[in-house]
Amino acid sequence: MRFLTLKETNAVLPEIEAILKQMDLHVAREGELSDLVEDMEAYWGEDIEEPTNPEHEKYKRLHSDLALVTSTVQECAVFIHDLGGHLKSYEQGLVDFYCTRGGRPVFLCWQRGEERVEYYHELDAGFQGRKPITA
Repeated sequence: MRFLTLKETNAVLPEIEAILKQMDLHVAREGELSDLVEDMEAYWGEDIEEPTNPEHEKYKRLHSDLALVTSTVQECAVFIHDLGGHLKSYEQGLVDFYCTRGGRPVFLCWQRGEERVEYYHELDAGFQGRKPITA
């Protein structure tokens, strides 16, 4: 568990945003590949697994590409974690950062699109429990 100050958290936000932009590309590709794999499975059923199937090699390649892209998306989340962030929701662009407030641990809460961290919440409160940071 790595605790950051508000200043340290705001300083890593540009890097977090850059990682999320990379994730956007990979998540989009992951969706495309997943759709293609699902289409082939729906069309061929279990026969797609047979080496004699004319689409088997293409299926294997798509499946392999999908695994690689999925791994890359997971690595992006690890990079965010290495910067001190905890990706709570890629879809909502939510990243929390451990901090102390009044001597107790809380999460600084940032949502993609915000210029800086302006909210915090209790560890068990989640996004709905966000409160503005006061000076």
